[in-house]
Amino acid sequence: MSSEPPLPPPPLPQAPLPASPSLRPGTPGVAVAPPDREPPGFAAPLEAPLRLGSAGWAPRVAGSRRSLALEFAGGAAIALALPILQFALSLLVGDDSAGAAEPLSVTGLLVLLVVISLISFLPALGVLAIVRRRGGLRSIWVRRGRTWLAIGAGLAGWVGVFVTLAVVLSFARGFFEENTEPVTAADLGLGEQTPVWAVTVFVLVSAAVAAVSEEILYRGYALSRLDQLGVPPWLAVVASSLVFGLLHWFQGFTGVIVTAVIGAGAAVVLLLTRNLLASMVLHFAWDAVAFAVIAAEAAR
Repeated sequence: MSSEPPLPPPPLPQAPLPASPSLRPGTPGVAVAPPDREPPGFAAPLEAPLRLGSAGWAPRVAGSRRSLALEFAGGAAIALALPILQFALSLLVGDDSAGAAEPLSVTGLLVLLVVISLISFLPALGVLAIVRRRGGLRSIWVRRGRTWLAIGAGLAGWVGVFVTLAVVLSFARGFFEENTEPVTAADLGLGEQTPVWAVTVFVLVSAAVAAVSEEILYRGYALSRLDQLGVPPWLAVVASSLVFGLLHWFQGFTGVIVTAVIGAGAAVVLLLTRNLLASMVLHFAWDAVAFAVIAAEAAR
């Protein structure tokens, strides 16, 4: 009588691998965590529908409303420090620009450009340091992809701002002309002897510095944090645009109105595209054209 071979023992139960990691193909049992596609600090998806009457369209970041409010107060203090200092100095020193300023040499113009660029970037760098600790750059809509769409939207927004200002200023042209402090070529250190290449570098670099630094502060950071604090989008756009316009008080009442409209246009473009590059393109295009027109005075 033949005996049957004994059955093999049942396999021991094994704990399942965690659900979040994925297995690397060809390597059984080795778990590899997927790449982190969202910066640390996010508590909700990056995209949400836009409703003008209610907050919630900006990326959600982790933290209580109180901690966000304290952070936003610190960021606002950093953003407003230089304009407030400039205003205070103007009150102390007064307006001594009655005489015509002498144009700078090419070396002096380039040194001035570097100094102004560094000073202008300081507040933006301070705010970016805050943003990196909570949510990362994507929380203020610094994102990859959709580059050409953002550029096109920014240029379309520039046209819309131009048409809007042309209509608004046409209703009371005399009043606006009497209440403006135009920036001249002499104010920028430009003159007839300034080479064309130096003027071109000055115009492009100045416009780029202003567009990048100010859009980070007054559109990317301000609009995102106001939304995360529960402020409706329409109110956030109005508030940030008014503050942005008032910071250009040195250009007179007309300058405040014009700058506020530019800020509102950049904010609307950002709302529609969810891409900070679009508002930067609008801002850059406006400043580049404005600086070019001012610089053309020196060549006359």
